[in-house]
Amino acid sequence: MSDSVLVFVADEHGRWLAKLRMGFVPREGERIAFMSQGRAKPRSYQVLSVLWTFETPSSQGGTTLIHVTVTARALDDGEGPYR
Repeated sequence: MSDSVLVFVADEHGRWLAKLRMGFVPREGERIAFMSQGRAKPRSYQVLSVLWTFETPSSQGGTTLIHVTVTARALDDGEGPYR
């Protein structure tokens, strides 16, 4: 089983678009695509920013949680390659 990270995606206006389990963390400028509810094919997005947030465990131990939030802008359908 490969490693994956949970990525939260929002548009440039702060509206949540998706919660994705990905095998990589996208970088600024990259294109990503995913299926949205009610769409017949994936829609492409350009990553505008990536925010990493770390939630440290309590003093009793535990796992550090890493939250990755991506802000992305929708591209016209069929506009170029994506990961």
